Amino acid sequence: MGSWRCAVSHPALEPPTFLSNRPVGMPKLFIDQPGNDETQYAFMDAAGNKQFTSTSSVDLIDGTTSTDIYEHTGMISHGHLVATIKWPSNNFRDPSLILYPDVDSGDTGHTTRLPLSTNHIKSLNLVTKGHSRAHWRRIPETDKLALFAGHHREKRLIADECHRAGKRWLQIEGKLVHHCSITDVEIIASWIAVNKTNCQSKAELFGTFLFSAATTGRRPHFLIVCHTCLDHAKSTIYLLNIMGFPHARNGKLRIAAIGAGASGLASLRTLADEFKKEISSGDCEITCFERRNDTGGICSRLPDRSDTKPQSDVPDTPLYNCLTTNLPLPIMLYPSCDPAPSTHLFPPAQAIVEYLHKYETRFKLRPFIRFSTVVSRALWNDNTHQWDVTTHPRNQPENSSELCFDHLLVTNGHYGKPHFVTFPGIDDWSASGARTVIHSMWYREPSQYHGLRVLVVGGGPSGNDLASDLSTVARKTIQSVRSFEDEDLGPVTKRGKIDHFTADGLVVFENGKQAHVDRVILATGYEYDFPFLPQLPIRNPGVDETSFYTSRAHIYPLARHIFPLLTSFPLGSIAFIGIPVRLAPFPLFEAQALLVARVISGRVSLDLGRELELCKTRNEKLIEVYKSPERVARNWHVLDGDAQFAHREELWHLAGESRTCPEWSSEIYQAKVVLRDEWRDLVRTGEADSWSKGVGEGGMKDWVELMRRVLRRVEQRRQK
Repeated sequence: MGSWRCAVSHPALEPPTFLSNRPVGMPKLFIDQPGNDETQYAFMDAAGNKQFTSTSSVDLIDGTTSTDIYEHTGMISHGHLVATIKWPSNNFRDPSLILYPDVDSGDTGHTTRLPLSTNHIKSLNLVTKGHSRAHWRRIPETDKLALFAGHHREKRLIADECHRAGKRWLQIEGKLVHHCSITDVEIIASWIAVNKTNCQSKAELFGTFLFSAATTGRRPHFLIVCHTCLDHAKSTIYLLNIMGFPHARNGKLRIAAIGAGASGLASLRTLADEFKKEISSGDCEITCFERRNDTGGICSRLPDRSDTKPQSDVPDTPLYNCLTTNLPLPIMLYPSCDPAPSTHLFPPAQAIVEYLHKYETRFKLRPFIRFSTVVSRALWNDNTHQWDVTTHPRNQPENSSELCFDHLLVTNGHYGKPHFVTFPGIDDWSASGARTVIHSMWYREPSQYHGLRVLVVGGGPSGNDLASDLSTVARKTIQSVRSFEDEDLGPVTKRGKIDHFTADGLVVFENGKQAHVDRVILATGYEYDFPFLPQLPIRNPGVDETSFYTSRAHIYPLARHIFPLLTSFPLGSIAFIGIPVRLAPFPLFEAQALLVARVISGRVSLDLGRELELCKTRNEKLIEVYKSPERVARNWHVLDGDAQFAHREELWHLAGESRTCPEWSSEIYQAKVVLRDEWRDLVRTGEADSWSKGVGEGGMKDWVELMRRVLRRVEQRRQK
């Protein structure tokens, strides 16, 4: 078997204009690594004649000498600089790379070859993730091509069986994503273009190709980036992100998910379908960690918590007794699993729990789940190229254990950490102890507020529900909603933004109006919270947009709101499912999980440069609209209205599917508030059961007809 080598070629995919008129017959550079671990640099011209060999200094074509042929400079972008070759030319070109097996005769098992155009590349950087040296070698005893990494006395095999195509050529030309399969080797290419900034770590990238050499149950990946920086008159080529090599440890692909709520179950179903053969053969293992003792996530009914419980003791769920879905079932549930016939159009949480149990049973997902298990830490290991996941039984943190996984899906939801807001004077207002403030996460039912004056802060679904619920027993119910006109009609008094509180029990609004209140309930939403991910730093939005972080209001940058970019770990090694908000959730979960599964399997690859550009463009547009970094962060993952349906179809398209959302989706989503109000009236009058009876027995068309019947009822009532 021959060794790998990479040759320089031009992509046909809309290259920059300066790529025209590329010369032919370019000389090549061979980087040889013989058995004694000493590195040679053999420069050859197009005819194959050796021009020089050196280990410390090289005379370039024009006589210039470079003394930094081999230098160790620490972290650059995603890895350590292994070797640098510099050329004096300022005539820039942007080559792409073609990967093919060595076709030369003779013993080349100890040679790694990287031909390139020295006339048009100023410098060459070989970078490996987390290692000071790395090179390919053939193992004669096993006839396997392997990657050894580490220092001289610390060699470690991190990949094998990467290639079985013999001496046949593999190459990629001309297309954005082009699959070339020879025997069981698959190569995937993608074009990347990123804004230029700093030369070392954020320069302008024009060409990136992701090569996936895959065998059954083994999917090693590596990424080669052609890196051109016009500002600094220098070009580089990076070898980055050794991806997926731990699969070769024992031939098994290991995938973990954290959370068995709605997003976790969707991920399990999709992964189980994508890797059905590998799971059956034992080549793939999927594990989902769930801290509860059952599926259902936040919809699971748990023992009631007192509203006066200390807020340091966060409830397991934000569920309150009057909660019903705020979207009609047909639009919010999984497309792969219809609701049970005769279910209410806007049912209580228990119906959703039963639906999730039905989904879990139908797709046989329970064997993948480890219940009552808490993930305390998930850390990307640069040495093993895996996630080190630390878990322990719930309520037994001392009994921890550690497992390793190749891919991690974060499916823990984002309704577990309440977002508290504060106002001037609130501490003085509550100092006497007679007045209290809680977050809506602690609210369960209204009886404790009988005869009191209650202020609900927030105008989202929870704020509206709680204000309505409290108005049945409270002496006075006030709801503060940003940008809301005052409204004194009806059981709930509406007010705008709060200015301050006073020590004598007053709340003063920005328009000068004021009221005495005894209780304050903050329906101010939740924060993204991943305490088990120490490599996801927390910082204020807008401070630094050049690396991966969370502001707790958003995560940036996430390709398609799923895949982290600008990270120290490879694309596809971690995915976040269910981050977007203000949309129909369950259908999105399945669409996201499908794309993740196919990225992991190697069936599809993302255009990294385009994804980063999309993130930057969205950021810029949101800044234009919302001005402040805080408001940008709060709206980053909002996909309301028709945007959610376009986004879902984009995910399907990226995953290789030609599916579209049902034609009624947009109509029904726009009418969701009217539908819910009308359905509540049907519940109040006792008609909801008869309207629901038998609906769904004929399939989804029954549900669509029910929703349109409700809308017709709305119209008829308006005309009276």
